[in-house]
Amino acid sequence: MRVIKSLLVFSIVFLIGIQEIQAQRGHGRTKVTVKKTHNGKRVKVVKTKKYSRKHVVVIKKRKVRTVAILPVGYTTLIFKNNTYYYHNGLFYTTSAGVYKVVSAPRGVRVKVLPAHQTIIVNQVTYYYTDGNYFVLDSGEYKAKEAPVGAIVSILPTDAEEIQIEGITYYEYESYLYKKVSTGYEVVGKLED
Repeated sequence: MRVIKSLLVFSIVFLIGIQEIQAQRGHGRTKVTVKKTHNGKRVKVVKTKKYSRKHVVVIKKRKVRTVAILPVGYTTLIFKNNTYYYHNGLFYTTSAGVYKVVSAPRGVRVKVLPAHQTIIVNQVTYYYTDGNYFVLDSGEYKAKEAPVGAIVSILPTDAEEIQIEGITYYEYESYLYKKVSTGYEVVGKLED
């Protein structure tokens, strides 16, 4: 009986190893885990798929958005020893005498979002605006990573069009989107 149990365990471990190797082939690597929620339900959590930059071909280069003067009514935010300026869903930093639009630093909190798209991924509600994803946390919106599987209706105007091994993607702040019939789906992230 012990021999049969040992063979069964070995077979399962061997098959899982083969599946992980097969999952790492192709355009990227994806990690999938299953966890229990607070009510005991099991939920599949898909971790961000990683893509290598060495296969990237730029089709349409990103144009960084800049302004000489910040919009009236902006808010100054200090986050992790960096200064950001926030207005109407956009975050700015200063560089060489101009203000450039940047993505929301992960973890920063804001009280108000402009018009946004609500997206539910893995039973979590995200609020998407101009390339940034937020979750409601203690009455404020907290910036989060782009969730794999999210489908957004529009991309930021400065998203870069790229190809990886002949497949067209749109990259914004290292996140990769693929055109689908209902918009653009987050499919992974470029490795640094």
